[in-house]
Amino acid sequence: MKLLADLILNGAETMKMSENIKKNFDNPERNNGELRADKFKGFITDEWNVDGFNVITVSGKKTNGGHVIFLHGGGYVAEATASHRRIIEELVKMYGLKVTFIDYPLAPEHTYEKTHEIVMKAYREITIKNYGDEFYLFGDSAGGGLALAVLQILRDEKIIPFPKKTVLMSPWVDLTMSNPKIGEAAERDPLLTMDCLYHAAERYIGNGDAKNAVLSPIFGRMDNLGKIFLLTGTHEILNPDCRKLKTKLMAAYGTELEFYEGEKMVHDWILATPFYLEAFKAIEMVGEFYVNG
Repeated sequence: MKLLADLILNGAETMKMSENIKKNFDNPERNNGELRADKFKGFITDEWNVDGFNVITVSGKKTNGGHVIFLHGGGYVAEATASHRRIIEELVKMYGLKVTFIDYPLAPEHTYEKTHEIVMKAYREITIKNYGDEFYLFGDSAGGGLALAVLQILRDEKIIPFPKKTVLMSPWVDLTMSNPKIGEAAERDPLLTMDCLYHAAERYIGNGDAKNAVLSPIFGRMDNLGKIFLLTGTHEILNPDCRKLKTKLMAAYGTELEFYEGEKMVHDWILATPFYLEAFKAIEMVGEFYVNG
């Protein structure tokens, strides 16, 4: 198994990956089918839709009562990938968790209003269908920003059951991209660019205000959000915002924080499973947090 830290030394490889990300953000693929029920070989699945958007619960023969609601990354424009499916499979297989994936509305076809509408409807349906489970959230990249925004909404609207634990993997929590330290961080990031993120954010925001906490939850209140595990890499453009989020979460009342900063790790490195050791270790840390954190 290769080391992901070595990847940043391979300029040709990272340039190719960066170009593929930009291409997918500019002209996002649709209906890739990577999260269909028939892709989860050897797992128990329950698939349905919320107003036409797919939702699928994946479980094994034995479950421990923990139930992760999974919000994928992709800049709010790109679909979930085979790597997201592998993360779900590992959490189910290794840790006895149920995982429910919400295939939420994406830009440019939709803006944040529709995304939040569907995610909130799906949350209510998932918690009703699986009454008695202990619920958690997972979000990577844009999905991490969405997870934090949803967490704040659930708290403010006093919706129960409230997620006991939330994992934020390289979360995109500030769509204004106004942190003065981001420029320096962008020089270290071999995968994402400012232009790529600006373009994706613009389509997702629509006529909204990027400073609204619904879009940029770093501007929201961090009190009473339960247990949060925040992961970021030193070589990602969002690292300054993740560090800023860390400070705000640590100062919050009723919120417990675990923080991990991966040395030489790139944005959302958990997606590099099964090819890189650090990605597999990230899944282990996430699973352990849900089960024992």
